[in-house]
Amino acid sequence: MAQGTDIVPLIGTKRRARLAEALAAFELTLTPEELAAIEAAVPADAVAGDRYDSHAMASLDSEGRQPR
Repeated sequence: MAQGTDIVPLIGTKRRARLAEALAAFELTLTPEELAAIEAAVPADAVAGDRYDSHAMASLDSEGRQPR
């Protein structure tokens, strides 16, 4: 949420209690120092790539393209 209004967190859960817990995060406001600490710990450019290996990615592709 601190990254801009075009960012929408997706919440996945099976239990109402966990949903309520996750939604409570909308009430939090991180300080600039906290945001800087997060960025330092996990730089945005440090995480890249597909979520799954090429075999799994190919099975998710609904348009039938070949894996990269």
